[in-house]
Amino acid sequence: MTELQIEQTLRYGFSLLGEDGQALQPMVKVADGLLSGRYSHPENTASLPPSHTSADRLQHERPAPVFQKGVRPMGFKRLVGKGHEEFVTMRQQDSEEFFTWLISVIGRDLKKYAGAGEVRAEDSTGVFSYALEQRLMCGECKRVRYRRDEMDVVSVGVPANVKPKRDAMKVAGEGEGECEEVELTSCLEGVAGY
Repeated sequence: MTELQIEQTLRYGFSLLGEDGQALQPMVKVADGLLSGRYSHPENTASLPPSHTSADRLQHERPAPVFQKGVRPMGFKRLVGKGHEEFVTMRQQDSEEFFTWLISVIGRDLKKYAGAGEVRAEDSTGVFSYALEQRLMCGECKRVRYRRDEMDVVSVGVPANVKPKRDAMKVAGEGEGECEEVELTSCLEGVAGY
């Protein structure tokens, strides 16, 4: 049955609108719930019944860790992935693509619900947006042109310099493929261009 559902989802796609035109899973409400703090309260352990067995009585009393009931990661990914052919099947594992998709879904739903007057028109995804400016200079006439690209993720290249092997390591065959440590500032220099 699950295979049939996956096949139908891939073949026909999944519509986010119901028969009445309402969104099935409004991401703006999920974002509001995550950002507002109204739902970030730990579970009340006083209301739970005590579960003491004879083995528990022999051990010292330790305070139980307080966990918060919330959305499971796979459930969140399933909710956000609706409408995306890779995320809905749980095959996609690229975090950058998932983050970009999440921001676009939240932004799309924000525009839809802000236009209907259901939520505030405050864009919560704006904190991830920035402009990357590129300077292009002609080698002959030395004229300069600037180009600004709107971005929401930073791709940082990390050099993979292989450590030189020591003689003892070569004999034992250990340490193959080990890379040198790289500082974050040196990686950011390539992005920022300073």
